[in-house]
Amino acid sequence: MNSIEDLAVRNDVWNYCDPEGIENLVFTVTKPQDSASKDTIQKYHSLQAIYDSEKKKYDKISERIDITVCQEFKQHYLGKHTVRDKLIALADSIQPTAKDQKQNIRTEFEKLRKGYGNTSLDKWLGRWPALVNNARRFQIENLSESQICDAFIEACRDINPPFYNYMKSKDAQTESQASLIGETAKAMEKLSDAIITALNEINPNHASNGSVT
Repeated sequence: MNSIEDLAVRNDVWNYCDPEGIENLVFTVTKPQDSASKDTIQKYHSLQAIYDSEKKKYDKISERIDITVCQEFKQHYLGKHTVRDKLIALADSIQPTAKDQKQNIRTEFEKLRKGYGNTSLDKWLGRWPALVNNARRFQIENLSESQICDAFIEACRDINPPFYNYMKSKDAQTESQASLIGETAKAMEKLSDAIITALNEINPNHASNGSVT
């Protein structure tokens, strides 16, 4: 994909290929009649020449896709005639859709909130930062940072009762959700630092190393 974009950029036609773009390469100038003025006819031919030059470079990108994409993936863009449509089809074939990604994040949340189970404690803790970052990125409905914080605290109930009781007492004393998230930052806010703080509560030996594996 990157090589296709690089080639399109070098040929100044990426704006016609960008999957997130809307500009199309089309020639919309009406051919003048033979009786038109010389200047009008010359202008038309000049515009036609510019379009033909752009189209030639654009076609080079389409040809590059056909040459570089392996046979098994070509089926994904059958019936697609523009470079943009081909790139979108290829991207969809190798990447999960946003809907799938959101569902995966919800599934991960449900797994983590049940505790670390057969997973090591370190790995379980280390998966919370990614969960928060992904939830923020996709702006998942009914899965806010504060909800993840609450779930994290609840999940620690049996793992470390003192930590759980401490955070719940803060919850009871807090007047606003923003303040609670600030307190929970010791275990969840930025998550990179928060997980280390949580480790300090749950497993001081790991926290002293300043990293989570």
